[in-house]
Amino acid sequence: MLTLVCVVVGEGRPFPVEIEAEKIVGILKDKIKEKIEYGGRADALELYMALKDGAWIGSKSSIVREMKKGVVHDTVKELIQEDMELDPADTIGTFFVGGQEEKKPEIGARQIHVLVVVPSGKMTAREKSKEDVEKPPITRKRWAELNKVLDVRKKMKKLDGMPSSIAYSDLSWTMVEPIFEEYTIPYRPPKKDIDLNEMDGLYSCLLRFTKAFGRIFSGKEAKRLFFIAPILAYVSYLFGGNVQVLVEENVVGEKVHTNGRFEFVLRRGSKRICIVEAKKDDMDQGLAQNLVGCEALADVEQLDVVYGIVTNYTQWIFFKSEKDWIHQHNTTIQLDQDDLPAQESLRNIAEIIYGILSDDNESNNE
Repeated sequence: MLTLVCVVVGEGRPFPVEIEAEKIVGILKDKIKEKIEYGGRADALELYMALKDGAWIGSKSSIVREMKKGVVHDTVKELIQEDMELDPADTIGTFFVGGQEEKKPEIGARQIHVLVVVPSGKMTAREKSKEDVEKPPITRKRWAELNKVLDVRKKMKKLDGMPSSIAYSDLSWTMVEPIFEEYTIPYRPPKKDIDLNEMDGLYSCLLRFTKAFGRIFSGKEAKRLFFIAPILAYVSYLFGGNVQVLVEENVVGEKVHTNGRFEFVLRRGSKRICIVEAKKDDMDQGLAQNLVGCEALADVEQLDVVYGIVTNYTQWIFFKSEKDWIHQHNTTIQLDQDDLPAQESLRNIAEIIYGILSDDNESNNE
C-alpha cells in the first residue's frame, strides 16, 4: 500500500491518498475526486508526477507555499505539460515505484507526489468555500499592475509630444510579461467533432484561396487574414447564425487604461473569442496585444471569462482569461510544399474553436 500526497494546482493544500501499487491511475482519480469533493467526472481530472530532477517536491517547499497563495511556480508549469500527464490505464507502480531499470525515489514523509489539475472553469468544494470568503479579486490586482505599466507608457508618449491614449499595439511582451506570466498556466482547450463534409468544404476553400493569392508568406502581411477568416467563418456557420463574426472591433477600457482593436471577435451570447493577427510573425507581441485587449473587454462588458487567439495562420496561441488564471495552449497548422494545410492539423484548429464556442465545453476534451 502506498500513501501518495497530492495537491490541487492553484489550491496548494496537500492531502494523502492510500492506494495499492498494482491499481491503475484511473482508480487513483476516483479516490482523489472523492477526497476533494469534486463535482465533475473523475476522468476529467489530470494527474502529474511531482518529480523534479529526480526528487519529489517538498511539502514545505517554496513551490507549495506559493501555490497556497494562488501562485503557480515555474517548476509546476514545467511538470503539468500535456505529454507528461499520467496514463489512466497504467499502474500506480509504473510511475511511483518503477522497475530495476528506472527506479523511482523512495516515497516518504514531507513530500508531494501527485499534482492534480482540475478542468478549467470547475471548482472543488474547498475552492468554492474559499470563494465565499470576501477577499480582493485577483483580477483587480492584475489590472492595478497593468495600469502601472500603461500609465508610465502614457507619460512617456506625452513627453514625446504624442497622443496619450495607449493602444494594445503600443505594448511589447517584455512590458507585460511579468504581470501575465504569474497567472498563466498551460491547459488543454475543449474540442468538439466537426463533420467531415464541413472540413472538406473548409479545405477546398483554403485550396482555392492559396491558388488565387499565392504562397502564404509572400507579399503583404495582410494577405494572411484571408486565410484566417475562412476558418473562423466556417466554424461560426455551424451554429446556424447564432455566432456573430465582428471585424475590426474597437474596445476602450474603463478601469483598464487602454484602447485598441481586434482583427475579429466571435460572439455567441456572453461568450467572446478575440482574434489578433501576429504582425511580423511576432507571436509574443501579438499575445501582449491580445491579453491586454481581453482585460479591457472584460472590463467594459463585465465578463468573467474572455477567450483569445493569436495567430499568423500557421502558429496558433489559444488562451482563456478568467479572474484567477490565464490558461494557454499553443499549436500549429502544418503546411505542405505548396502551402496547403495538413488536413489533420487544420481540423484540430477548427475543432478547438468549435469546442470553445459550444455550450458543452467538455465535449471530446481529449
